[in-house]
Amino acid sequence: YIGLAHYLAKNKLKYDDKNCFKSYKKPHDFEWFSQIIYLYFYNMIKLISLLSFVLIAFIGSSQTLAERYAKLVPMYKTDRFMVNTHYDLWQNTPSSIEFSNFNRGVSISLFTDLPIGKSHVSFAIGFRLDINNLYSNAVPSGMIDTCYCSTSTGFVLLDSISPLNSISYKTNRLVVNYLTIPVELRFRLGEHNRFKITIGGDLGIRVRSHIKYVGDDIFLNNGKKISLKAYHVQHLNKFRYGTFARIGYGMVSLEVYYALSTLFDENSGLKMYPIQVGLTATLF
Repeated sequence: YIGLAHYLAKNKLKYDDKNCFKSYKKPHDFEWFSQIIYLYFYNMIKLISLLSFVLIAFIGSSQTLAERYAKLVPMYKTDRFMVNTHYDLWQNTPSSIEFSNFNRGVSISLFTDLPIGKSHVSFAIGFRLDINNLYSNAVPSGMIDTCYCSTSTGFVLLDSISPLNSISYKTNRLVVNYLTIPVELRFRLGEHNRFKITIGGDLGIRVRSHIKYVGDDIFLNNGKKISLKAYHVQHLNKFRYGTFARIGYGMVSLEVYYALSTLFDENSGLKMYPIQVGLTATLF
């Protein structure tokens, strides 16, 4: 632009949109500078107009293709592999036992997503491995001598084992793992179906359970430290069932699970059940 404007000024020519170039008699520095400004803005306006036209045409064609694709292709399948981290809030716990408020757990789910026609609703069924932890200051009575047992709860308080009531421990938790079959009804809303609401229920079987304990020796009571896993925990229910709901956006959802079955059977005298609250990440 500078070179062209200099050429025009040197040859006493002036650029005109209609007449192209025409002569003028008295070229001045101001007129030479105005040539640069005029040429620059004139060509920039043409360039911006051209790009705007191309962009508008591209957006229009993209929307047309998207509308055609939506008519031809049903809702895509998603939420097939999910990982959930949750906290178990235990209900109906014995008042004489201290249970942690942060009983963390994790579950891994694999689903088959079945969209219902071209609607925003789908049906899903799958498998879920659910790992639950219950932290407390007691162990089931079957682990140690029954003379320490509180018959009203079926648990033995760790502090009641030692004559000095000074049992020290780092970890004491009941671990219960379930393999369940969840069934879900899913509703997807919003652009690209990213807003999701899910309701459902599950039925499962207990596949493994144990007590994990790290602390003072509760068997010999000799002040030494031990680390153990005790299996075959008594009076645990074999089956678990409950309902749940999930709401989320994109790949992250908030999930609440309400157990309709109790952790222990009727012979234990305990009616404990969990309410799980956690976050679910959808991997694909």
